[in-house]
Amino acid sequence: MEWFFDQFEQLCNTLLDTSIPQRDAIVKRCQCFTSIFREFAQSDAATQLEAFDVFAALIERRPKLISGVTAIVSMVIQLIERVEARTLTQSVALEVAITLQSKLFWLLGIVGRTHLTVRDVKSLLSLLQRVVEGKASCFLCPLLLTSLSDMHGNAGSSPLDGPISYFDFNGTDAALVIPKGLDAQGISSLTLALWICRSTLCRIAMTPVFVCFRLACSQGL
Repeated sequence: MEWFFDQFEQLCNTLLDTSIPQRDAIVKRCQCFTSIFREFAQSDAATQLEAFDVFAALIERRPKLISGVTAIVSMVIQLIERVEARTLTQSVALEVAITLQSKLFWLLGIVGRTHLTVRDVKSLLSLLQRVVEGKASCFLCPLLLTSLSDMHGNAGSSPLDGPISYFDFNGTDAALVIPKGLDAQGISSLTLALWICRSTLCRIAMTPVFVCFRLACSQGL
């Protein structure tokens, strides 16, 4: 457990140490997460449960730790698959497997809200199909469906609720002002989506229109 605590401390330092450039901090967090999940996969079930309790509490209290770690969803899915493989071979007790998988799917529901890719969705649907076909543990089905629901965004279910980036809109010249420094956080472009009610513009009753823009951080709108 000492090794895990050391890694958790390094993770926190990437947020607390303001002298570290944002881009370097993200790289450091990615390295820490990779090492942590690799060690998780190689540890025994008892150590996994103990370490994951601390890890989950850390993510819940400091959700910004996963900011920029784009591969974290695939890391969680790989660990879920490893635990499932050990469950099928009875290398781990069923009660322990259920407890551990419940914690992993809880984490998946949180990180999947901001870091989910098409490949990750395919992996989850493949797991769901194996459960339906009886090739995977049946208790995974409700855990997976609940996790997918959390990814969709149940209000108040995640410490990541609310916007990650904030925009200042004061109406001056009818413009949006994009905050500076986003490029330093590894954000090269932004997508702006909004509903526009044109009836307020032309005084004619019309249905709202959904508009989506994609722009570079160096541009305005």
